[in-house]
Amino acid sequence: MRDAIAVVAENWASVPLVALLRNRNVSLARPRAEIGRLTDLVELGLLRGQRLAPGPEGLKAGLAASLAGGLDHPARKLTETEAEAVADLIEAISSALGASDQAFRVEGLFRRRPRRRPRRGL
Repeated sequence: MRDAIAVVAENWASVPLVALLRNRNVSLARPRAEIGRLTDLVELGLLRGQRLAPGPEGLKAGLAASLAGGLDHPARKLTETEAEAVADLIEAISSALGASDQAFRVEGLFRRRPRRRPRRGL
């Protein structure tokens, strides 16, 4: 549950997204082995070494750029079949997070706290 909240709260940032997908309790109505394989594709084909736009839209745009050869130095080039599977996974995650994701996107509903600066010397 924490991983899902982190994905939504951090607007689908790569670290919480991969943490969610690596969680052994996440299945998204698929065999766990398939989720592991798809997570590797997302991580290597889309996230590693890239700065994608936030949200599921950013992942979809990154996926389109990957197929068009527009990503800078992807760790792995995705085939069309792999890209389709990744697109289905993105949709499944988006559906699973549905209402929570929409709530966080409502302006002013949740106040984002600024990061605390560490104290310097006492």
